[in-house]
Amino acid sequence: MLFVRSTAESLYWGLMRPYLRWLDNWIVVCEVHDLKFAMQHEEFSRCDMNKPAANKTARALAHYDVVLTVSHGLASDIRTLTNGIVKPHVVPNATGLPRLSKPPVLRFPRERIVLGYIGTLDPQHGIEDLIAAIKLLPKNFLLRIVGRVRPDYGDWFNALMTDRSLSEKIELKPFVPYSEIMSEIDEYDFALAPAGKTVDSIKYRSPLKILDYMARGKPIIAAGVPCHLELLQHGVNAFIYPKHDPHTLAAHILTLAKNPLLAESLAKAAWKQSADHTYDVRAQHILKLAEEARGR
Repeated sequence: MLFVRSTAESLYWGLMRPYLRWLDNWIVVCEVHDLKFAMQHEEFSRCDMNKPAANKTARALAHYDVVLTVSHGLASDIRTLTNGIVKPHVVPNATGLPRLSKPPVLRFPRERIVLGYIGTLDPQHGIEDLIAAIKLLPKNFLLRIVGRVRPDYGDWFNALMTDRSLSEKIELKPFVPYSEIMSEIDEYDFALAPAGKTVDSIKYRSPLKILDYMARGKPIIAAGVPCHLELLQHGVNAFIYPKHDPHTLAAHILTLAKNPLLAESLAKAAWKQSADHTYDVRAQHILKLAEEARGR
């Protein structure tokens, strides 16, 4: 089996496969994470089919035995791009963190409640929602942000932090390697997952941070964008707020802080679901799809 994830390589192997006869006995799998090679704009539409880049991408994908995506939104756009010829299988991302050994039990401290975010700091990730929300919350709430500001967005981020009162309500921590993320998440009382405005942020991602939060048994409050809603249900395993609505985000945080049993029930449901999003489970799913393709 040949497994391809790189965008450039997926084009190469897809377009070259008809000419590489030695691949006739191989199962060739492509995992697609975006359609940047096919899109000229942020939003995807049928009119993109008339563009050379879109046609090239469609032809390449049609030559794979199995096409995978991590979200239903991306799978739908690939079906549109290829006029239904390619029917992708959706296999969400997996967490690399060990799951809690038993269901989470929550105890919120009275003196300070820590809200946590781990990830890239740029407009594509909706971090401004979190900064606006922390301004609305009482002084005993702390927003702890772990990540790096993209160099080309330094001025943008500095502008968000000009309010002097934020120095006591926001703690910035530098980027840490994935091996250290678990200890950071474990210090959070609530885990936050905002979203930006790009098609990737809204439709195409299967956010690793959400899966990590689930595995570590944290109550999650996330933006209500389609790719998040493929993993989360409001009131079941998370609280969902409308994207770019910091008032509702702040209100959800206060509600859960005042109702620890409710927050615990959300965290337990997310933790239970995380058993379906491990590397082992994901690998077995992909291998099963490859075996089915070999049978055909």
